[in-house]
Amino acid sequence: MANNKSKFTEKAAAVFAAHPELSEVHITSDGTAFPMLCNAKNHAKTLRGKTVESYRKSKTEPFAEILKLEDGSVVTAKEN
Repeated sequence: MANNKSKFTEKAAAVFAAHPELSEVHITSDGTAFPMLCNAKNHAKTLRGKTVESYRKSKTEPFAEILKLEDGSVVTAKEN
């Protein structure tokens, strides 16, 4: 999906607005948001698109591509 990134940025901003206590949120390729990375990773394993994008509250840009297992490999988190 070409517009997933902007869709997820808006979703992350909405999650932070609804849950001000969160400092980060993790969104799976199907658009499901999780406050805990381990839960997002576990959910992603059940999806065709296995990517998890993580967002920090200070800015709603993805800070890491945590998981991409379509080919069976795990991608290590990296800071932007």
